[in-house]
Amino acid sequence: MLDSHPWNVLVADFQLGDGLSLDLIAELRQQNNAIPVVLVSGLLTPDRVKQAEGLGITHILAKPFQPEGLLAALREVLAPWVNGPLAPAAETHGQVMNGRLLPELFEMDRHLGRLFRMFSEIPRHQDVAEVCSSALSLGMEMARAKRGFIALYERNRKKLVMVAMKAGLGSDPLHLALPSCHLHETPFASLLSGEDEILQMLEQEGESHACWPGVPADHMAAVPVRLQAVPMGVMCLIGCEGGSLLSDQVRYMLRLLVTQLDTLLDNRAVHAALADSMKETLVAELLKLSPAERIQLAEDLWDSVAAKPELLPALSDDQRSEIERRVAEHERDPGSALTWEDVRARLWSRLG
Repeated sequence: MLDSHPWNVLVADFQLGDGLSLDLIAELRQQNNAIPVVLVSGLLTPDRVKQAEGLGITHILAKPFQPEGLLAALREVLAPWVNGPLAPAAETHGQVMNGRLLPELFEMDRHLGRLFRMFSEIPRHQDVAEVCSSALSLGMEMARAKRGFIALYERNRKKLVMVAMKAGLGSDPLHLALPSCHLHETPFASLLSGEDEILQMLEQEGESHACWPGVPADHMAAVPVRLQAVPMGVMCLIGCEGGSLLSDQVRYMLRLLVTQLDTLLDNRAVHAALADSMKETLVAELLKLSPAERIQLAEDLWDSVAAKPELLPALSDDQRSEIERRVAEHERDPGSALTWEDVRARLWSRLG
């Protein structure tokens, strides 16, 4: 249709019946079609706004909006083609109330859009962190939260490990002093034990709570993230709009979201994500050691490998191939090898 007739402007809802309007606009841009776009959406997130701006969309209307807002956007876009002001808007009948489109229609559109993202958009991601990040964005929209995070639970160590965190438009970034923490440093024990389905904390005068070390739990709502129906983490939403308890409708949507998350999270992938996060945490802690402590730790680790090799995890094919390569190099030129004493002496000499 866009090819059959010259158009001056495209007004598009973010959510189309068969996909996302941004995908359509990206395709148009690839075809060198620079038609101006007015984007209308109740699903605005920082990522979506950034994507829209990258496509040259400068007029974005968040639902619900005044009809005059749409007219103003059209006036600006059409100004190069229109001589004189646009005709005043004709009297509108039907779904208009007090100059605003019916809030019920916008709310219905929001729910339909969220359901689409829940069952169509989030499953596109393969990586655990990406799935969690996408689900977190949707959860923040549902609760109208300013910030949020998802942390997975390492049950045998009773530690929570951060895998996703976000801040909404105009909100301060979420700064975490620690990428992981002990369960007792958070209020989430009842969620991970299965005792509670939701945890909410309202800001009370003179009271202060934390949902993570150094992170105030102001107007917080949290729900368990499950793996095969077993609580394996939490989604924490901070700064929920209104400062009151979540409505039954929002609670239902959040339950639906975490149920969908359960179907997407693979057991091995979750444990791999936990291992990666714990590795980052371990490296950060090791870098706090003095050079002398690091050298001593390296020696202790090597001694532990030599003492009980049977306790080591199985090597991957790549690891085994690398060891065989190094052994072959040593056999060709044994004199090039260094003893641990030589290595340690060199390290100490560098420290002066």
